[in-house]
Amino acid sequence: MIARLKLLFRLALATFVIFIIQKPLFMLYNQAIYPQLSVSEIYDVMVHAIPLDLTMTGYLVVIPWLLITLSFFIKQQRALHFVFRYLLPVYFVLIAIVTTIIFISDTALYEFWKFKIDATVFNYIDKPAEAMASVSLPYLLVYFGLNIVLSALTAWIYIKVSNSIRIERTERLWHSAIMLPIAAFIFIAIRGGFGSGTACVANVYFSKVQFLNHSAVNPCFNLFYSYSHSKNFAEEFRYMDSDACETIVKEIFPTKDNTSNADTEILLTKEKPNILLVIWEGCGSQAVKCLGGEDITPGLREIADDGILFNNCYSNSFRTDRGLLCILTGWLGLPSASLMNMPEKYTKLPGLANSLRKEGYSTEFWYGGDISFTNMGGFALDNGFEKTISDKDFDLKDRRYSKWGVVDGVLFDRLTDDLINNKAKQTSPWFTTVLTLSSHEPWEVPFKKFDSKQKNAFAYTDQVIKQGIDQLKKTALWDNTLVVIVSDHGYLFDDASPHKEAELIHIPFILTGGAIKNHGTQYDMIMNQSDIPATLLAQLGISHNEFLFSRDVLNKEYKYPTALNTSISIYSFVDSTGVTTYDFAGETRIYESEPDNSDTRTNKGKAVLQYLYDQTEAL
Repeated sequence: MIARLKLLFRLALATFVIFIIQKPLFMLYNQAIYPQLSVSEIYDVMVHAIPLDLTMTGYLVVIPWLLITLSFFIKQQRALHFVFRYLLPVYFVLIAIVTTIIFISDTALYEFWKFKIDATVFNYIDKPAEAMASVSLPYLLVYFGLNIVLSALTAWIYIKVSNSIRIERTERLWHSAIMLPIAAFIFIAIRGGFGSGTACVANVYFSKVQFLNHSAVNPCFNLFYSYSHSKNFAEEFRYMDSDACETIVKEIFPTKDNTSNADTEILLTKEKPNILLVIWEGCGSQAVKCLGGEDITPGLREIADDGILFNNCYSNSFRTDRGLLCILTGWLGLPSASLMNMPEKYTKLPGLANSLRKEGYSTEFWYGGDISFTNMGGFALDNGFEKTISDKDFDLKDRRYSKWGVVDGVLFDRLTDDLINNKAKQTSPWFTTVLTLSSHEPWEVPFKKFDSKQKNAFAYTDQVIKQGIDQLKKTALWDNTLVVIVSDHGYLFDDASPHKEAELIHIPFILTGGAIKNHGTQYDMIMNQSDIPATLLAQLGISHNEFLFSRDVLNKEYKYPTALNTSISIYSFVDSTGVTTYDFAGETRIYESEPDNSDTRTNKGKAVLQYLYDQTEAL
């Protein structure tokens, strides 16, 4: 009996120690994100990480506990030998491989994602080539090499532990009763203690520095916890009773009755202009001078100077698959799931392309990469686009420069040629959406102006878009065309510390083209990218009542300008009083541009999230 207890204890201890050791390795690898990292902070992270490390250890020793308990009833020494010399070691070899892959992936991805690995990663499993396109071959070789080495080392530790104790057959079956209180200890560890709450990410949050909180989170726990919770929409974000929630939401999203544009300021000179929607990958305010950033995108600055700039537009989410859906459906971004991967949900959403098709527009969606990635192509077709153009429609020679597909220059050359030589001949109006890709890891572009690869990528796409617009200006097509430029989400060139959150979510939204009036105008109202469908449709005199979360920001009834951005564990709520960023995993405010002493912005953000999940569940 003692041997069995020693074995279980050593296996649990080895698992727990491995999880604890991962913490300083994670922090040291990602130290560039938080350069002032100190030894005392590493110690604090390791101490505060204990609850979730114990929880995950509890989960992993359930199978060994079960095998050891059953071993009391095995009477054949050969069968007993098989359990402890083969079955149990194989189990822990598998555990070593899985936990190592999760740890290394979490550590490597954090510098790009700025959040812990979670269920989002499952969106990319069926497209490994595209998922790995952000990194170089040497990086991948190091990644796989580390996985092999650390998996082997971890497996060796487990095998040494399990083989160091010889388990003998016992006739005293009552000894198995000792396993019952041990099961209770394991259950308590899994549950997260004796309190009313169960194990969750908030249990290890202890600092106002988000990097330290994230460092304390067990990546295995976070991945499987987020996966198990990602689709239970009706159970997520329960903050208040339904009446209180709806009262707040109605102030932000008033009941629609907009069948005409009588109360909307009209910016167009044409009733049904052609529409070119340019969705710029990752272009946040830091890259745009007219939004308070650096002058990395002078072409966009010139376009804004000659067009109409909405200088307080904010993204709804943090990834392309979310942002694209927000722009085209007017739905808000979900922090815990990507609706683009849920056809059963997104097919019930309204679509900007669908609304325009009903009014006689032809519709196309252009993207230089693999359009099946994150189900983008399926979403585009269901959203109302009659045709999609992607990397497969280009020659192989055009795809040799970037791992993602064709670079933006090649894409826009083909696009402008099609607009000038084909679309110009159409008698019906057209709606064409193009999504760029060059301003994305690994930042491979045929352009060099800055020392930073990231800045060069944004400057390159800027040059490409400006050249495309300049080409259109030289044609008769320009006079009857509305060009809309917006970003899918933001990007920070430096660390993503809390005080940068407002810059991260601040994005450009610009109207230009020969079909607009009031050139050189700026609008200061706060808005979301999800407001684009209602705003554009109102300009065309088309009803947008079915777009639940999309508001016509040029309408006189838009009296309470707000914006909401969500990420995996945080949301930011913006109104005229300031910005509040709330970590709903840690249940604390991590950033305030102005004090939110009465929790007004915090509670409004909570109400919108709760209502959003109720409506998403109802789809």
